[in-house]
Amino acid sequence: MPETDTPTPTTRTARIAQKGRVNQRFKIPPPYQRAMETGVKASLQRLSLTQSATPLPVHGSKPLKGNSIVTYQKHINGMRYLCALIGDHDSQLMLMDNPPPRPPSMNKESIVKFIKFKREEEGTPLLYNNELVLDIYGIPVVCQGGWNDPKIIAQLLTALTSVHQARGVEENDPYCDPCEACIACDKSGERYGYVKNTMAQSTQNAAGYQALGDSPLTPQELLNIRQHLMGKGLSGFQEWTMLLCGSFLFCREFEIAEFKTEPVQRGSRTEYNCINWDITVFSPNGEIEGLGFTLLGKADTTPVHVIMWRIDDLPMLCPLKHLLAWIYLTGISSGYLFPSQDELDRIVETRKNDPSCRIHCKEGISYDTVLSRIKSTCAVSIPYRSGPFGTHCMRKTGYLLAFWGGGEDSDVFKCARHKTASMGANYKRDALGLMAVANARNGNEHDIIAPKFKPIFVQDLQLTRSVNRSHDLGIPADSSIYSVALKFINHDCKVSMNNPIITPVYLSNAILNASRTKTLKQELDQILSALDPKTAKKLGTLISRLITDARYQSNEVEPVVIQFDQDEEVVGVGEDINQIDTVTISHDLGRSTVGLVQNTPTDSNLNTDASGINLPSSTPQSIETTPMPSAQVEMPTISTSPASNQVNSQPRTIVRTRTIIVQRTAAPPPVQPTAALPLKRKRGGEIDLDERHGVKNLEGAAKLRKISELLGGAPSDSELTNGARSFVNQCRPIVGCLQFHFSGDADAFIQHHHAVATLLFGKSKCQGISRYLCREL
Repeated sequence: MPETDTPTPTTRTARIAQKGRVNQRFKIPPPYQRAMETGVKASLQRLSLTQSATPLPVHGSKPLKGNSIVTYQKHINGMRYLCALIGDHDSQLMLMDNPPPRPPSMNKESIVKFIKFKREEEGTPLLYNNELVLDIYGIPVVCQGGWNDPKIIAQLLTALTSVHQARGVEENDPYCDPCEACIACDKSGERYGYVKNTMAQSTQNAAGYQALGDSPLTPQELLNIRQHLMGKGLSGFQEWTMLLCGSFLFCREFEIAEFKTEPVQRGSRTEYNCINWDITVFSPNGEIEGLGFTLLGKADTTPVHVIMWRIDDLPMLCPLKHLLAWIYLTGISSGYLFPSQDELDRIVETRKNDPSCRIHCKEGISYDTVLSRIKSTCAVSIPYRSGPFGTHCMRKTGYLLAFWGGGEDSDVFKCARHKTASMGANYKRDALGLMAVANARNGNEHDIIAPKFKPIFVQDLQLTRSVNRSHDLGIPADSSIYSVALKFINHDCKVSMNNPIITPVYLSNAILNASRTKTLKQELDQILSALDPKTAKKLGTLISRLITDARYQSNEVEPVVIQFDQDEEVVGVGEDINQIDTVTISHDLGRSTVGLVQNTPTDSNLNTDASGINLPSSTPQSIETTPMPSAQVEMPTISTSPASNQVNSQPRTIVRTRTIIVQRTAAPPPVQPTAALPLKRKRGGEIDLDERHGVKNLEGAAKLRKISELLGGAPSDSELTNGARSFVNQCRPIVGCLQFHFSGDADAFIQHHHAVATLLFGKSKCQGISRYLCREL
């Protein structure tokens, strides 16, 4: 992203401080506002000060996060409000947006009054030194309340200290000797008019207070919020998308507000919270599965990589689908993903003139706007509880969804990027207990619906690139998020670019029915999941049996039929076996050699044994006879009569006709007269681990490594043939001994056991009880 496309930190800080919404509680009434303006002008004239022409942030040039800036500004607005009520115009000089250089320090009495104004119970008269505090019109000031946590007072003092330092008052004052009388007075503790003592007294009064912290949102509350926001047009769709993305990525409000398409370089510093294509996941069909992001949050010392996964089982809560729909609606292809209101208005106007244009978003939404919108939305959509819903609401919602979706502590804590595990436990709170309560409620199954948890944290970026081999299939040539969104909406959601009714509500419903290319097994699993569990299990077993039978029948050997007459040279078949090999190769048999001799008896040439099996009087000695498969197709035999075998009017008598079914053989043994019995079928699965036959030719460490390799890639026992299953069972003690008794050291294993005998290893070498017992055997 070009460096000039986004506001500088100083400009952005000033915008947040000046344009941030002032709490309605601190909105100065017009009569007091006019009186304050008159009093400030009089103070400037009396002190011979001139107001600065340019604004100065309350924290100066000190770099702060967006939430800290808003917190500072909140306290400054509160102090302005009280100073306007009581007429302390000299203190107002320090709090002005355009302050004069080196204004006087704030009156400590006004600071103490403001602490009491917020700490005391709402509606009670404000007292100072046991006297009523009156406003400029002689009306008693009533306490506003709202500060239950004593830590808020520390925030106020930090903000006021920052204001004084930014105005150059404290750090530039000349040194003077301390006043012993003032020190003794301050330490006496009898006068609570001093700021330090007031803070101490407030802390004592708030003993036993326990901060609740921000409250998470349940899945049902999220759906209520969705229903509310979908009726608010494009800005409502933006807020819903931000809420989903922040919850599933465990983001703070200021982090989600800074989401952009690529990192921004500002001198030697890089701003992240951007898309990362290296860890973006696409299916082999090019469909997006997960969008990668690189984050740098408040507690992150280095950039952190996460993946926003696609959720198909609960599309109403899928952050990826809504983000792509948002990109499609706004046409954003670069810059910030979530624009400010002014920037959004510009985008809408530009898209009206050219609906197919791509937008570069230059200004992102502010932290204060995100926070205020979420608070107001939760107040309307969740009227039955008060929250609170603040800056950590999305992160705690992510915790609740993760644990309700089956996440484990270690995985969830990594995804949330906490400094300590204790902080993660504090965020987890009672998520599992809430799920148990929701499960116990009859008739409210929808309350416990939560997407299955998928870990989003990526630590080894290089290894992730290696595993994610197919991601290049879906990345567009221009590496634009808008191209991905366009493909998703047109291909998956089946929404045409020329559709005249594309609105946020229409698109929000379209993404719920987004289709994707599925394998036959995925389609079958989806159908079975909608059935009764017992019925689905029986149906799945039956389908599995049908597939197995069909696979077996498709692998049957197609016989090669060779017919000849008795008077022809039969021995030639045995002598020139290469001719038979040529015929069998052309039919691609692919199995071991099978030969069957069927005799068509005549009256004169027939031998019968005691079992009634017809035996030929002479048989070729080069053909192997083995049982045929049970599904063998009956092979036709040609019987010729003397009347039908006349060539050139010379009759030829055929004694018998024989049909020989031949397949390739390496060393055909003598023929044994057998009946045409079914071929013995391999029990178990179809995987035979063909490489196991070469293990017997290896020795030492090479044999051990080959066994470990085969067992490492072996499927479940149900998929193995009997021989392969037996091999695996014999080798498991070997691999177990290698891993648990020798820590995978093949050389140490061979040095101790000398040889690897798969058959008797579990009995004679290692019984798997203890490494000490193993080493003594």
